[in-house]
Amino acid sequence: MIHKAKSPVFDELGFKTHKSVEFLDYWDSLPKIDGIPSRRDFDPCEQGPVLSSYVIHDLITPDFIRVRLAGTDIREQYGFETTGQNYLDFVDDWRRETASRSIFLICEHPCGLLASLRTETKSGRIMENESIGLPMRDNSGAARLVYYQSNMIDIEAFREPSEDEILKIDVVSERYFDIGGGIPTFNQIDYLEETGLRRAHQDKEVLEK
Repeated sequence: MIHKAKSPVFDELGFKTHKSVEFLDYWDSLPKIDGIPSRRDFDPCEQGPVLSSYVIHDLITPDFIRVRLAGTDIREQYGFETTGQNYLDFVDDWRRETASRSIFLICEHPCGLLASLRTETKSGRIMENESIGLPMRDNSGAARLVYYQSNMIDIEAFREPSEDEILKIDVVSERYFDIGGGIPTFNQIDYLEETGLRRAHQDKEVLEK
């Protein structure tokens, strides 16, 4: 089932989870400074159960993207507490630099990001995740926070997260969308293909098996 946002500006985006839409609609309703809302105007009480699948990234440096807050659903998905950790530690080394660039663009451009992620657990289980990221200003007014809705798709079999924690995250598809400032020319998926980074990683995995 495809879900759509209230604003016709986002009609071209199709979401797999209603939580993504609820987040986008709420973010879009907030007052903004140069196209980006402020953290102080974000009221968690207005999000209800959707809040449990929020993740907030604090853009410290290109090598350190701190998980500032992770909802209860996120902690259950990972199998452990992620708050305070570096998100990039869950990304393979070969993709770390491009993943960081992709996230920083959300605030620097600014723009929205809709991504499909592939997560792998300790047991080798593969799961799909829909993630939508949007920029937010911190209490000082700096655009350095990325608010996410992060939701697993079609989890059929039972999994005990504490015994089968998520070890790494890969990107399957990634799409920036316009929130008033246009769309960046950079695209992580295209970059990984054009530079041969993904192919080199896949070849390495084959050799190691």
